[in-house]
Amino acid sequence: MENKFNVDETTPLRDYIIAEIVIQATKSGIILSDNAKENAAHVLTAVKVGPDVKDVKVGDVLMVHPYNYQGEKLRLSDSHVLFPESVVIAVKRNV
Repeated sequence: MENKFNVDETTPLRDYIIAEIVIQATKSGIILSDNAKENAAHVLTAVKVGPDVKDVKVGDVLMVHPYNYQGEKLRLSDSHVLFPESVVIAVKRNV
């Protein structure tokens, strides 16, 4: 049984956000291994937001609290996670 969600068919409820994980290569162009990706600095881009989300819009680049995010996130696929808005500590708007 497949235990990963199809993000296109998933709608976040309440104040939850579905975001895409964008893994950036190192300065030398090396892409990190799967084990290192969890601990690496990464960028989250909001893909879908629940109806009670107030400060995040689809397309925003998000910075999350490193400790709260780890405990609150739910991995939906290899490149998407679900987490509450409360772990977001900064937003960069893509206008």
